Amino acid sequence: MIHIYFGDGKGKTTAALGLVLRYVGHGGKALVVQFLKTGESGECATRNSIKNIEIMPAEQNCKFVFNMTEREKGINKRANKEALNYALFKSTQGIGLVVLDEVFDCVETGQLDIEDLNRFVDSIPPQTELVMTGRMPTAALIDKADYVSEIKKRKHPYDKGVNARKGIEY
Repeated sequence: MIHIYFGDGKGKTTAALGLVLRYVGHGGKALVVQFLKTGESGECATRNSIKNIEIMPAEQNCKFVFNMTEREKGINKRANKEALNYALFKSTQGIGLVVLDEVFDCVETGQLDIEDLNRFVDSIPPQTELVMTGRMPTAALIDKADYVSEIKKRKHPYDKGVNARKGIEY
């Protein structure tokens, strides 16, 4: 089945990772592909200590798209397509849960073609559970999904000038 966690609120990745913990707790194997995030998130620190979870962060030179050169954008776009291909391969090798974290933002910023994401979704084996997160999925992806949860921000400390906090927001 296909899950979508989207919106402008905090908790999309947290919900996806909660599902990962539940899934591997019952003996499943999961892959988390993180787009537009470096390996600095707290979940990356746990990737070697929890059996059956593979976390693949974005390239280490990842930065805000508006700060990238055209060359860097091209490199990242190729790397993101390769990450999708890797996830598809792993889904045929016993990985039963695949999470594409921030994939919608990756599409929105031009770092991944929507056609590549649609091909991926259409090609994923039926026995693989797929979770996608980000701010705004396309209507076509929402239509394909079995679960769609919108996470809406009502309040956030960032609105008061509080920066992202280690262990809480990343």
